[in-house]
Amino acid sequence: MNPAPPGPSDGLYRPSTLADLRYFTRLQDTLDNVAWFMRCCIATDAPDPFDLDVTTAYALLKNTTKPVATAFTLAENVVPIVQMFDIAAGGVGQFSKRPFVTIHISPVISPMRFGEDAVDVVYKCIEHNIPMSCITAAQTGATAPVTLAGFLGASFEAFILDDDMHAMTDRTLRGIEVSEENLGYDAICDAILGDGHFLGSGQTHAAMERDYHYPKLADHEQPRTWEEARAEVAWSRPNTRVREILAEHKPNYLSTEQDARIESIFNVLG
Repeated sequence: MNPAPPGPSDGLYRPSTLADLRYFTRLQDTLDNVAWFMRCCIATDAPDPFDLDVTTAYALLKNTTKPVATAFTLAENVVPIVQMFDIAAGGVGQFSKRPFVTIHISPVISPMRFGEDAVDVVYKCIEHNIPMSCITAAQTGATAPVTLAGFLGASFEAFILDDDMHAMTDRTLRGIEVSEENLGYDAICDAILGDGHFLGSGQTHAAMERDYHYPKLADHEQPRTWEEARAEVAWSRPNTRVREILAEHKPNYLSTEQDARIESIFNVLG
């Protein structure tokens, strides 16, 4: 059995680390229904703001080819990290021509007020054609009224479960295709005049493959069968899948030359 990835395996929370960010990035890289990835945790073991921004950007570039989102702590960090993005993009100025990183800005520190550091980051990102997403990060009782009644938590297993749910959502959004074939008139006639049901028809088999979504991890067995097979809870199968992915999927999407150039310029932690 592979060692468990860092996480709240004992049911308690702990500060997130750079290792967590790398694990999350590698994990989502394998999920078909995740189209882009936002830095979902902060590496608290990188206390220096510049090292934090650099190492976060490097972890994203190295471990996925999907569009990603991160943040800049200070405006002065933007230009050096754009240099890193240019190395990954193939040369000076290439990142600005076709940016693949979005920067999340959280400029609101209280109702209708903006933090100076965050606004400086905004202007610097504009200079380099970096897409931005401005987040109004309301904190109940501080920058917003106390009306929020719950909190959300995330873990590695949740990524796997969410991927399955995203697939079902995508299938729903695809809609129902209506055609003469899909209306099944001939299949209806065959069932009425033949076996009296649709179970064995080719039209049924084709439609089951074409029109339905089957979650990869959900248990479709009858309750009794499920109980006899150890009665796994919803968290169990994703936990096993997480271990498999992190043991097997260890990408490095930077070339040896790109890696060497980045590490010669930046203090990449870990």
